[in-house]
Amino acid sequence: MQESKEGLEQRSNSSKDLQVPKARKESVWNRLKKSFRNAFIQARNWFRRRPRSSSKSMKSKEAEREQTLSQKALAKRLPLVEVGTIKLNPAHNVEVINRQIGNLYKEEQKIERELEHVISILAEMQRLHQNTIQEEEKIKQKMKDAYVVRDNLLRLKIIEAEEEKKKLENEWLTERQTIIDEKTVDIKKCEALSSGLKRLEFEIKNLKEETNKESDNYKMEIEKFEEQVKKRRKNDFHDLHKYKEMKNKLEEMLKERRVVRQALEELKSEDTFAESKNLSLTSERCSSHLSDSDKVMNDLDYKKNMRDAVTQINQLNGFKEIANEESINDIEGYAVTGSVVGKTDYSLIYTTKCHTFGNEHQELYTKIIDLNELNDLVQKNFKQTTSKIIRFLIKNPFRNIVEIHDIFLVANRKIFIIEEPLKRDLNEILKNDGPFNERMIRSIAETVANAINYLHNIGIAHQNINPSNVYKNANGVLKLTDFEYATIYWDAEKDEIKLEKEQRNRKGIFVAPEITRGYEHDPTKVDIYSFGMLLSFMAIETFSSENSEFLSKQFHSANILMHKNFSEIAQNLINECIFIDPQKRPNIRDIVVHPWFADSL
Repeated sequence: MQESKEGLEQRSNSSKDLQVPKARKESVWNRLKKSFRNAFIQARNWFRRRPRSSSKSMKSKEAEREQTLSQKALAKRLPLVEVGTIKLNPAHNVEVINRQIGNLYKEEQKIERELEHVISILAEMQRLHQNTIQEEEKIKQKMKDAYVVRDNLLRLKIIEAEEEKKKLENEWLTERQTIIDEKTVDIKKCEALSSGLKRLEFEIKNLKEETNKESDNYKMEIEKFEEQVKKRRKNDFHDLHKYKEMKNKLEEMLKERRVVRQALEELKSEDTFAESKNLSLTSERCSSHLSDSDKVMNDLDYKKNMRDAVTQINQLNGFKEIANEESINDIEGYAVTGSVVGKTDYSLIYTTKCHTFGNEHQELYTKIIDLNELNDLVQKNFKQTTSKIIRFLIKNPFRNIVEIHDIFLVANRKIFIIEEPLKRDLNEILKNDGPFNERMIRSIAETVANAINYLHNIGIAHQNINPSNVYKNANGVLKLTDFEYATIYWDAEKDEIKLEKEQRNRKGIFVAPEITRGYEHDPTKVDIYSFGMLLSFMAIETFSSENSEFLSKQFHSANILMHKNFSEIAQNLINECIFIDPQKRPNIRDIVVHPWFADSL
C-alpha cells in the first residue's frame, strides 16, 4: 500500500514538471481553437449518436460525448460578415494555420461522406416513392378493370333475362289469342308461362340490385384506397422533408468550413504574412481604422461576395409550383385556417397552422397575393425577381430579417408566402411604449441598419423601409419584413450597380424623392433615405401615421425635436441619410460603423 502511494506521488510530481505554462494555456488562440474544434467534432458525429452504456470504457464514453449535438447547436450559423478578433502568436502563425487548414480539410472529407450517404438515402426514398405511386396507380386500374368485368357480366345476365321475359310475354299473348279464338284453355301451359314471367321479373330485380350494390362497393373501395394513398404520401413527405433538412444542414456545414479554410489559405499565401507581428481578423465595425490598401481589398471582397450571391439568386427556382390550394395542406403541411389578420400593398395575411415534420402545430402567417389583381409589370417582377430573393432568404436567413418558411405558386394564379408570425409593428410599438429616448432609438436603428447591411452585402435592396415593415416577433427580436418591392441591384456581369426606374406610382413620407419624381435611381440610396426618415419618425414624440398630411407637417417640426432630444452626432447621421441628392447620401457600410453606433459599445 505504501509503495503504491509513493508511486502516485512520483507520477504527480512528474506531471507537474510537464505542465504547460499558464500564459500559453490561457491564450486567446488556444481557447478559440478548443471551442472551434469541439464544434467540428460535434458536427462530424451528428449522424453517429448511440445510447450510453455503463459498461463501456472511459475512452468509449469520451467518444460518445463527442457524438452528441443538439439540433439547436447544429442550426447555429457562422456569421456572414462579422468575425471576432483573433490574434495569433507570430512565432507559430504558419504552423497554427497549417494545422487548422488540415483539421478543416479532414472535417470537410467526413462531412462529404455523410452528405453522400444522406443524398443516396434521399435518392432511394424518392425512387421508392415514385415506384409506389406507379404501383398504386396499377392497383387502382386493376380494381377498376375487375369492377368493369363484374358489372358487364351482371348487365349481360340482365339483358338475357329481359330477352327471355320478352319471349315468354309473346308466348303468353299467343296463348291468350288462342283461348279467345278456340275458346279452350290449357291450364298447365298458362300456369307455366305465368310462373316463368314472375321468376324472370324477380331475377331481373335481383340482378339490378346486385349491380347497384357492386357499384356502391366499388366506390367505397376506391375511396378507402385513395384515403390510404393520401395518408401514405403525407408520411412519405414528412420523411423526405426530414432528410432534405439533414442534407441542407450538412451542405451549410461543408460550405462554412470551406469558406474558413479558403480564407486561411489566402492569408497564408500573402507575401507580408511571415513579417506580420500580429494578425487580426476584425468585424466590419473596425473598418474605419483600416489602411487605404486594406479598404481597397475590402471593397474587392465586398464586390466578390455580392457577385457570388447574385449569381446564386439568379440560378434559384423561386416558387414551388402547386396545382391547387388543397395540396399546400395535404402535401406541404401548411393549413391556412384563420381569418385575415393584416394586409400589405399586394397581399392579405392569414393565420396558418404548420404540420411539417418537427414543427407540428406551430403558428405561422401566410401572405396570399392574387396575381390576377396585379398589372403585368408587377406580375413579371414577382415571378422573375421577388420570388428568387425570397427563396435565397429562406436558404440564408438572418437574425433581423423575417423568417420565411416557403413560397408557393398555386395554379399560376396565387402566391402563398409562409412566414413567422409578427404581430407588433414599429407604429404600434411607438404608440404603446414611446416616446423613446436616444439610446432606445439607437438600439432600434442599429437593428434595422444590420438588416439593410445584410441585404446590401448580397446585392439586394429592400426599397420599402417604413415603420409598417419593422416588426417585433414573439421573442422580442426586431425584424425587417415585406419584400414586395425588393430588387437585385447588383449587375454580376458588369460588376456594378444597376440603376432602375420605378414604374409603379409610389408616394409617401418614406419614399425617396427620386422615386416619386420617376427618375432613374440607385436602389441602395433609396434604402438609405428611408432609413433616415425612419430615424426622424422615431424622434417625433406625438404622431399619427394614419394621416399622411398631418404626418408631413410633423416632419417639418422634427428638426426642432431632434435638437431637443438628439445629440449632434445623431442629427448629422439623419441629415446625411435624407439628402435630396442621392449621391451625397452615405452607403450602408459607412452607416453601420458611424460613431453614433460606436457610442453604444
